[in-house]
Amino acid sequence: MICAPGRVPDVPQRHHRGPRHANCGVVYSYDPEGRIHADNYRRHVSGTRFYEIYERVMQIRNLSDLDAYDALPIRERQRARDELMSSDNRKRMQELRAFRGFIDATGLPVDRATVACLDPPYPDIGCRIDSSPYFFELGEITDEGLARRVSESLKTGKVTVGWHSQTAPLTSILASKAQKAYETDGAPLGLLLYYWKQAPSDPLVQKVLSELRPVVGQMLSSGPFSRIWVYDHHRAGMVRELQP
Repeated sequence: MICAPGRVPDVPQRHHRGPRHANCGVVYSYDPEGRIHADNYRRHVSGTRFYEIYERVMQIRNLSDLDAYDALPIRERQRARDELMSSDNRKRMQELRAFRGFIDATGLPVDRATVACLDPPYPDIGCRIDSSPYFFELGEITDEGLARRVSESLKTGKVTVGWHSQTAPLTSILASKAQKAYETDGAPLGLLLYYWKQAPSDPLVQKVLSELRPVVGQMLSSGPFSRIWVYDHHRAGMVRELQP
């Protein structure tokens, strides 16, 4: 595709039509929260190269999409993540990375070609295990204050420090997932809780998990989940399957 000098290539329609850009005279699309701007497109990408980056960044739904994104040069990945990628897409990318690490660590016979991010009311990820449908709901275990500080550090480049809880995040995420309803069309559903921003303290985590065994037992016996795991992404291979 060839664009006239100074013009921004038309963006594939995803949400709704945006205003006519004052400088280039073309109508472009943008997301409702205004993350995507024509000025960023003009500054960093153009022509067919724009579509290559746009498709890889805006369509991350499976492990193949994640591999295609990872194949981009480092600087383009950083620019794409910071300026083109929505918060929902960043969340999906993180969940895919955590899920990939989890199946590597456990050796579950997951057909990787079938792994796909889903939208509510379905759980976060659908796949096939031993040729049968299986769903996974994911939840990050992290202190809210720590999560805010990490987000600020990523935006500003400044390192921040502060106290964070090891017990409250695990208790909170279990309670939150237990209250949700999921559509699985009768297929089994597993719950994968994972550490990403926060590194766990093993003695404290073990203590909390022991105290939460009645809750876990109730979730497994009368809730939607057939199995529950806790995965530490900081230490690949560290997986606990929770038992009643």
